[in-house]
Amino acid sequence: MSHRIELSPRVRREMREAVRWWAENHSEEQSQRWFVAAVRALRSLRWRAGRCPVAPEDGIVPFTIYQHTFGLGRRPSHRIVFAMKPDDAVYILTVRHLARDELRADDLE
Repeated sequence: MSHRIELSPRVRREMREAVRWWAENHSEEQSQRWFVAAVRALRSLRWRAGRCPVAPEDGIVPFTIYQHTFGLGRRPSHRIVFAMKPDDAVYILTVRHLARDELRADDLE
């Protein structure tokens, strides 16, 4: 089954910030590589969203949240946190580095 992907305004902002961070702290090339990896991971959810595990923070909101990890190399560095909508859309709630603290409900608004 192919799902439609919807990004929250927060996700768009987080991705812009991450691209800027990569460019400032590593290189423009790595920044672009990270962005391509993130977009590829987001697109993969069209087909694999149903196979992703429930996020550790599931229960902080009144709907189930899942996660999908990705990175530039073999080791994941970031995760996409998302929910499945009743119309089979995948609603992306946040894209964050794995080292960040656990999500709180207000991180998903």
